Amino acid sequence: MHEHVPKNYLRMLTLPWAHLLLLGVSLALFLSSSSLLSLMAPVLLPAGWLLMDSYYVQYIERCLREDLWDIQKTYMEREDSHFWVAESEGEVVAIVSAKPCPVIQMECPLELAWLSVRWSHRNRGIARALSRTVLSFAQQHGYKAVILDVSMVNLEGQRL
Repeated sequence: MHEHVPKNYLRMLTLPWAHLLLLGVSLALFLSSSSLLSLMAPVLLPAGWLLMDSYYVQYIERCLREDLWDIQKTYMEREDSHFWVAESEGEVVAIVSAKPCPVIQMECPLELAWLSVRWSHRNRGIARALSRTVLSFAQQHGYKAVILDVSMVNLEGQRL
């Protein structure tokens, strides 16, 4: 998850509201101090980076607390969920999980979650193989659909 901070930050800087915010802060500082130094609002850019980075750190910690600290309990003790790892030379290089969608619906789809492949092992078909494993699990357990939620900046995940 943490690898997405730079992409999300750069995307945020392309949004019109971010431009308006920087302009507004610059003008407010200029009007309040009448100093050209106040037009240095781009100093806020590193602060924005730190804010986004801390948001991601909090998100990762929350995800760990909610289900990844105890994979056995969360995924392996239930029949309708599972967790897989891919190994290479004795090291875990990829993970994926499957669990019922958290949204309560009449026919709850299976959620493919936590699909992650180590950088050094990407573009080798590991993510595709793990995805097929989840699809097979879904078929065996009678699910009619599998969902995968991918962020806007995760182009690799979107292609998958």
